[in-house]
Amino acid sequence: MRQSRFGPKVAVAFSLALCWVLPIAAQVETEEWRFRPQLGLWFGPVTPVPGTHLTRILETSLGGGLFFRMNIPSNNLRFETGASYSYYTSPTIARLHSIPVYGALSYILPIHLPLTFQAKGGFGSNFLRNYPEGSRNWLPLGYLGFEASFPAGKVVNIGLRIDYYFVYEQHLRPPPNNPNYRLYNGHFLNFGLMVNFNLNR
Repeated sequence: MRQSRFGPKVAVAFSLALCWVLPIAAQVETEEWRFRPQLGLWFGPVTPVPGTHLTRILETSLGGGLFFRMNIPSNNLRFETGASYSYYTSPTIARLHSIPVYGALSYILPIHLPLTFQAKGGFGSNFLRNYPEGSRNWLPLGYLGFEASFPAGKVVNIGLRIDYYFVYEQHLRPPPNNPNYRLYNGHFLNFGLMVNFNLNR
């Protein structure tokens, strides 16, 4: 598989972002906004998990998404729902459109720092359309995520996030005219710079 040119640039960009975020975050109070509903977006690199079958076919690309978080009767839990879009290319003619949609519980880690850390887990469905076959499917997915964020004022919050999607495809039947066709589950990672906005209660 051809080495992606995004890898070194992404590593440098995220290192610089962390160097910028941490000193600012240390000066900001966070308690006022932690439990407000939030609407946000993210943008960044997306890739099949290294070592899985799809890394032989698809290359690292860029993606983006939207998410919404709301309060539930808990001091440390929120409900989050979101969707994103990714378009993967390859050295061959293979192409893949991916639209995962998920719902998850987000746990705010009890760490007393200006940064807020959240660990997330949930389920959903992933729309996949691949070329050149042209097949379209909604497939079940499992979701795990982690993020670190800080307030940049009373309305806007800025952070970094990583999302993992497990797309279950092996329950499908291979095409009847191709009994040797093999199905593989999908494993994807998203890395994103995110901005979310605090909403009024």
